[in-house]
Amino acid sequence: MHNTKGNLESDESLPVFPNLLRNFYMKVHPDLLRAQSPMEADVNDSSMKELNGVLSSIKVYGEHPPAMVKNITFYVRGYSDNG
Repeated sequence: MHNTKGNLESDESLPVFPNLLRNFYMKVHPDLLRAQSPMEADVNDSSMKELNGVLSSIKVYGEHPPAMVKNITFYVRGYSDNG
């Protein structure tokens, strides 16, 4: 939730974000892909750095960054587009 200045407010009814983020990291962490798919692991490493930069900015400044559209690619261990 945001107050009138755009700052984040806590809302206990929202899902616990750190747990959701931890589950996401467990599915896309580059170390999980490195042995079998080094190129995908490198993509995930770069993507995690980009995502963590955005999250860090939100934490430091207490507000969302200016509106933007960004596509960040992640590969998921064991997932295949072909089936």
